[in-house]
Amino acid sequence: MGFKTDFETLDFETIVQEMKQSLIKKWKSINVHVDELLESDPAVKIIEIAAYQELYARQSIKESIKKVFVQSAQDKDLENLATLFNLKRLKNEDDNKFRERIMSSRYLEQSAGTKAAYEQCVLSHSYVQDAKALCNEDSKIEIIVLLQVHEEQLFSTLEKEIGRHIEERRVITDYVVLKPAYIHSYQLSAELYLRPGPGIFEVGQQAKRRLIDYIKINYKLGHTISLAGIYNSLTLPGVYKIELKSPLEDIYAKDHEASRCEQIDLKLITPTGSISLPLLGKEEIYA
Repeated sequence: MGFKTDFETLDFETIVQEMKQSLIKKWKSINVHVDELLESDPAVKIIEIAAYQELYARQSIKESIKKVFVQSAQDKDLENLATLFNLKRLKNEDDNKFRERIMSSRYLEQSAGTKAAYEQCVLSHSYVQDAKALCNEDSKIEIIVLLQVHEEQLFSTLEKEIGRHIEERRVITDYVVLKPAYIHSYQLSAELYLRPGPGIFEVGQQAKRRLIDYIKINYKLGHTISLAGIYNSLTLPGVYKIELKSPLEDIYAKDHEASRCEQIDLKLITPTGSISLPLLGKEEIYA
């Protein structure tokens, strides 16, 4: 689910130019050419001071507005807004997932029946990563449940808990079945060729963080792990060549499937030798 956050982009130089143009319009009858003044001129310094104050005031207003919109609020501000919907943050729930749940909370105030309502019944449980309701013509509803990596063994227990929640809300003619997601497991191995210079270790750490972010964002039902996405994550200043050993093709997932990375193996190749970063297992990747 995407959200629009259309806030003004603030720029100091733009505000300075706006103030200069304002002065030019007001001083038409005075023989003063603001644009021709030197940077060291006291009048220019006064304009810059006023521009800094204006920038600070606008930024403060902008940040205050962000705190009262679900689409842009973060951390405690988002939790404060959630109380208006009678919701609390679940264990290990990040802002993006919490935000989606808040925006879809209206479905929990009614009986199930729609696709979104069934999915929200499942997503309201803390160990659920993603859920999709798949409907067929004979009123059979299959809800595919993707649990967080560390909680997959709890499916049988959660199936009963979630089932009771759905039973209280389902349409009487619907036959609802919960099913675990089918997992495509893969390993990611790559070699990064770096130009000589300082900061080699920092480049490796940044590549690892970007790669983990990409993997975690796409650990959802129906999401594709693309080679383009992996290359984009590993493309950093100082890296002039990437050799991807695994996977060798895009990993496609259907609505009842998800792709899970079991291991990350990154090697840094420099003119003086190679450095193998510590292997990362799924526990570290999806922590």
